[in-house]
Amino acid sequence: GNIPSEIGSLTKLSYLNLWGNSLSGKIPSEIGLLTRLVDLDLFSNSLSGEIPSEIGLLIRLDDLDLSPNLLSGAIPSEIASLT
Repeated sequence: GNIPSEIGSLTKLSYLNLWGNSLSGKIPSEIGLLTRLVDLDLFSNSLSGEIPSEIGLLIRLDDLDLSPNLLSGAIPSEIASLT
Protein backbone atom coordinates (compact mmCIF):
# COMPACT_ATOMS: atom_id res chain seq x y z
CA GLY A 1 0.00 0.00 0.00
CA ASN A 2 0.83 3.67 -0.05
CA ILE A 3 1.40 6.23 2.67
CA PRO A 4 -1.82 8.28 2.53
CA SER A 5 -1.65 12.07 2.33
CA GLU A 6 -3.91 12.13 5.39
CA ILE A 7 -0.82 11.27 7.42
CA GLY A 8 -0.31 15.04 7.60
CA SER A 9 -3.21 15.28 10.04
CA LEU A 10 -1.26 13.36 12.72
CA THR A 11 0.40 16.56 13.90
CA LYS A 12 1.14 15.35 17.46
CA LEU A 13 3.12 12.35 16.23
CA SER A 14 6.75 12.27 17.37
CA TYR A 15 7.83 8.82 16.11
CA LEU A 16 6.85 7.25 12.80
CA ASN A 17 8.28 3.80 12.20
CA LEU A 18 6.98 2.12 9.05
CA TRP A 19 9.97 -0.03 8.17
CA GLY A 20 9.47 -3.31 6.34
CA ASN A 21 5.79 -2.79 5.47
CA SER A 22 6.03 -3.28 1.68
CA LEU A 23 4.94 0.32 1.15
CA SER A 24 5.06 1.66 -2.40
CA GLY A 25 4.37 4.92 -4.18
CA LYS A 26 5.69 8.34 -3.25
CA ILE A 27 6.38 9.81 0.16
CA PRO A 28 3.58 12.37 0.48
CA SER A 29 4.63 16.01 0.86
CA GLU A 30 2.15 16.25 3.75
CA ILE A 31 4.77 14.48 5.85
CA GLY A 32 6.22 17.97 6.30
CA LEU A 33 3.21 18.86 8.47
CA LEU A 34 4.42 16.46 11.18
CA THR A 35 6.59 19.14 12.80
CA ARG A 36 6.89 17.25 16.11
CA LEU A 37 8.57 14.25 14.46
CA VAL A 38 11.83 13.21 16.08
CA ASP A 39 12.19 9.88 14.26
CA LEU A 40 11.09 9.06 10.71
CA ASP A 41 11.89 5.49 9.70
CA LEU A 42 10.72 4.35 6.27
CA PHE A 43 13.49 1.75 5.95
CA SER A 44 13.12 -1.31 3.72
CA ASN A 45 10.05 -0.55 1.64
CA SER A 46 9.51 0.02 -2.08
CA LEU A 47 8.90 3.77 -1.97
CA SER A 48 9.65 5.57 -5.23
CA GLY A 49 9.94 9.07 -6.64
CA GLU A 50 11.85 11.97 -5.17
CA ILE A 51 12.36 12.71 -1.49
CA PRO A 52 9.94 15.54 -0.70
CA SER A 53 11.70 18.78 0.26
CA GLU A 54 9.03 19.24 2.95
CA ILE A 55 11.01 16.83 5.12
CA GLY A 56 13.23 19.86 5.67
CA LEU A 57 10.39 21.40 7.71
CA LEU A 58 10.82 18.72 10.38
CA ILE A 59 13.14 20.81 12.54
CA ARG A 60 12.98 18.38 15.51
CA LEU A 61 14.00 15.39 13.38
CA ASP A 62 16.89 13.50 14.93
CA ASP A 63 16.73 10.25 12.96
CA LEU A 64 15.80 9.82 9.28
CA ASP A 65 16.13 6.45 7.54
CA LEU A 66 14.95 6.11 3.95
CA SER A 67 17.17 3.21 2.87
CA PRO A 68 16.77 0.88 0.99
CA ASN A 69 13.92 2.07 -1.19
CA LEU A 70 13.52 2.92 -4.87
CA LEU A 71 13.86 6.67 -4.41
CA SER A 72 15.30 8.80 -7.21
CA GLY A 73 16.73 12.27 -7.67
CA ALA A 74 18.95 14.35 -5.45
CA ILE A 75 18.66 14.73 -1.71
CA PRO A 76 16.83 18.03 -1.21
CA SER A 77 19.01 20.84 0.15
CA GLU A 78 16.32 21.52 2.78
CA ILE A 79 17.23 18.23 4.44
CA ALA A 80 20.89 19.20 4.62
CA SER A 81 19.96 22.14 6.86
CA LEU A 82 18.54 19.82 9.55
CA THR A 83 20.92 19.44 12.46
